Amino acid sequence: MKILIDNGGPQFSNLGDLALLVSIYSALKAEWPDAEIFTFAEKPERLEEVLPGAKPVSPYGRSRWSGILALGWLAESYSPLLSGSARLFRNLVSGPPISRLIDLAPGNGQSHELEFARFARFLDDLDLYVWAGGGYLADHFGSLATQFANTLEYLASRGVQSAAFGLGIGPLDRRRIAAAVKGSMQNLSLIGLRDRFSGQLLEEWSFPEGKFCVTGDEAIPLAFSNRPSKIGQNLGISLRATYYSGLTETHFDRVSRVVRVFCSEQNTCLVSIPIARQDLATNRSVGSSEISLIETEFTIEAVLENVASCRTVITASYHAAVFALSMGVSVVAIAATDYYRQKFAGLKEQFGGLFEILPFDASIEPEIFEQSLATLVRHAWRDASDRRPALLERAEAQIAAGLAFRERVFAHLRGRLPHALEQIGGETGTGADETARQRDGETAKV
Repeated sequence: MKILIDNGGPQFSNLGDLALLVSIYSALKAEWPDAEIFTFAEKPERLEEVLPGAKPVSPYGRSRWSGILALGWLAESYSPLLSGSARLFRNLVSGPPISRLIDLAPGNGQSHELEFARFARFLDDLDLYVWAGGGYLADHFGSLATQFANTLEYLASRGVQSAAFGLGIGPLDRRRIAAAVKGSMQNLSLIGLRDRFSGQLLEEWSFPEGKFCVTGDEAIPLAFSNRPSKIGQNLGISLRATYYSGLTETHFDRVSRVVRVFCSEQNTCLVSIPIARQDLATNRSVGSSEISLIETEFTIEAVLENVASCRTVITASYHAAVFALSMGVSVVAIAATDYYRQKFAGLKEQFGGLFEILPFDASIEPEIFEQSLATLVRHAWRDASDRRPALLERAEAQIAAGLAFRERVFAHLRGRLPHALEQIGGETGTGADETARQRDGETAKV
């Protein structure tokens, strides 16, 4: 049996996305130990480091393939009357004759021989397609959301089973992206969501209630299993300097002033909690010679160890909050865009409202931002011990919901993958070795 896990992070440069991928990969491997499991990877050697046993798929072929298919979604978003023709176009261009012709057309200057046709052939050989969480079905990630949509729709047209775990959806205000996501998600058999806001969007789209449920984030079990026996006494920092965070140098300067004063008053250390690789430098920028900054290696294990040493974490990164709350650590979240306001609001509800969110926009004066942040940090620090038991209880409840949903998905799939499961059961001895050699050869070409 061949399974493709898709979570949108082929660079493995975001530890939150990586935690989601590890979680789902482990669950699938435990359910079907002999299955071949693929995921997108820019560097196959990096995949072997973070997910031993998984097989790499080049993201370049999918990117070009999806770029062509996106023309169909563009037409459909402007006129629903074109939906049938657009869907037919998306299916036809992936067929062998047309896909090979597309590969002969001028590319983007890179040499990826027959990447379009090769990726389409790879999809034709899959038995199961899985979405492993992430927040990519949103306006800020339109290209990637469309790639997810195109892959799902094409596989569904071939009768391939699919499911999603711990998925976040929205905000989706761009018409073409919303049309692609809505249209393709109808093909998912079952959908696990990280929060209620994602569920509200599916309700607006008239998805059947029995098709989806809120389970929480798939990274919670990993963080919870690394929780400390007692509360830490450091202040954590996790900042994101990117176009979708809404934070500027002015905000970073104000955060720096708050943590400098606070760490001095509490005689505590500042701890770096990077989720994306670029966060390492951003977190470092708010430190100063007056306070001690504890840095870390960029691995899930090292970052979780830093989180475990904290009493409170200031974060503009979603998964830093997930890691901290799942360990019973108090959180103050900074949300400057609709994207982060929705993510943090959904997470806050999942954890019983037991953390602080500082929502703001460009109209708020820097002095007000600084004063508000300082107040929230003091409150979070003060209440950290009292909130810890309830946070851990909420984490456990979400873990239980996630496990129940997984079993529901696997039970559903067991009755719909008989051919693939028969192949696994029948591959023994020399035949199995030959099949493995053939598959390894095919994978090297993907």
